[in-house]
Amino acid sequence: MKLSSWISLVFATCFGAAVLASPAVQADGDKLDQERAREAVLKGEIEPLAKALKVVDKEFGGEVIEVELEDEYGGLIYEIKVLQKDGRVLEVELDAKTLKILDVEH
Repeated sequence: MKLSSWISLVFATCFGAAVLASPAVQADGDKLDQERAREAVLKGEIEPLAKALKVVDKEFGGEVIEVELEDEYGGLIYEIKVLQKDGRVLEVELDAKTLKILDVEH
């Protein structure tokens, strides 16, 4: 496994835990508490971050550099920024429940 892949895996694992354990979840500029994110995963209202990251990796590859859980489109979405090999940054929005890709900004 390449070092960059290993670092990405460690980051993804740590960040996945952080989504459930820290108040880094945002909605319309207001912070949602970590309990809402944790409860949403436990109730099956959203998929875990690890699954969202697998979807993005399969579709786009690259290195994840930022992840947010936001309240948009009438529900929760994962907004994942990915650094591509050519230096471009993609911003991928996924429905947090279905993991359907909603938007990709280049």
